Amino acid sequence: MEAISSDILASDETITANSKATFQGNQKKCLSFYMRTNDTPLIKIVDIYLFNQRPYYYVDVLKYFTSSSTLDVASDTQICAQIKEVGNGLLQNNDRILLLGTVIEESPVYDQSVLRVE
Repeated sequence: MEAISSDILASDETITANSKATFQGNQKKCLSFYMRTNDTPLIKIVDIYLFNQRPYYYVDVLKYFTSSSTLDVASDTQICAQIKEVGNGLLQNNDRILLLGTVIEESPVYDQSVLRVE
């Protein structure tokens, strides 16, 4: 593995060159995300490449699904994930991927009587 030196104030060209060197020179895994509903086929959203970095590698996937701060979906929406082979093997015994998310479910019917405390 080659160490890539970079600075957060580097030029766009330097950051791009460092990103290419990191991508081409290091082992990675590919995590693909898909979405579908009962009425739509499975649609590929994005391939995210994961690098083995310690203590962990963090990727905010919300930006791949929407440009908003929240993702509103239908009640029958499925978000699917798949690990794909990209030349470095699949997940091994000690590999771990943790997906975190928050769900807020809103009632389609506003019934004031449910909110009364007696």
